[in-house]
Amino acid sequence: MLLVPYMEEVIGTLKADKKLPAVRTYTATKNSFVKFCDEKELPTETAEVFTAGRLKEYELWLRGRDAEWNTVSTYMRTLKAVYNRLVSGKVLAYDRKLFGDVYTKVESQTKRALSAEQMGTLLHAKFEELPQNVQCALAYFLLMFMFHGMPFIDLAYLRKKDLKGDCIVYCRHKTKRQITVRIPPEARVLLEEYSNKDNRSIYLFPILDGQGEEEKTKNAEKLYERYAKALGSFNRMLAKIASLLLPGVEISSYMRKHNVFVI
Repeated sequence: MLLVPYMEEVIGTLKADKKLPAVRTYTATKNSFVKFCDEKELPTETAEVFTAGRLKEYELWLRGRDAEWNTVSTYMRTLKAVYNRLVSGKVLAYDRKLFGDVYTKVESQTKRALSAEQMGTLLHAKFEELPQNVQCALAYFLLMFMFHGMPFIDLAYLRKKDLKGDCIVYCRHKTKRQITVRIPPEARVLLEEYSNKDNRSIYLFPILDGQGEEEKTKNAEKLYERYAKALGSFNRMLAKIASLLLPGVEISSYMRKHNVFVI
């Protein structure tokens, strides 16, 4: 069995199940591994791919192309998930040591907590002195903080109908669990200033460019691609905010994921 057609089959299943983050990860892994095999003129039969030597060679190839360790880990963990599927399907025999010599951990590369002083600097920043696109990113970042560490993906997908008086009631994008967040008074000004002014949009913030409910359902994959681009832009703006307001400090959308802000 060839690896690439099998991975494309898995990707098709993930698309059908609307597991769009996984689709991006599997697709990126497949494309990277194909490039590796083409460059080295290596076969892609699963029996030859899933050997300790081939996996180590792939890891060295990635590092030789300046891939970050977290990227290496992502691709290796994806290949491991594919391997486990093949084992479950009795295509390959299980080898518990197969991935023992390649990197599959997640390395923390940035400080994930802001001190009270650093957070205070952002909370009291003079918006009018910042570029317009930076102002918007800072507003989103502060709102995520004020909304009890709301993930950027949840902020992006918030709908106008999720705003209910002094609360936001929504379902987590990842877990589908309903969450109720009380809107603190200090968040009201930012919410009113940076919320979506397009009456045609169903979204509370103009991050996904707004689509009708029916179109949203039909084009979930395109919508997620739009979110991914917005996330990349947001993180670039956060880096700009750090350079302007907190030189030497790294800020990213990932920081709020662990509720690590300190005030």
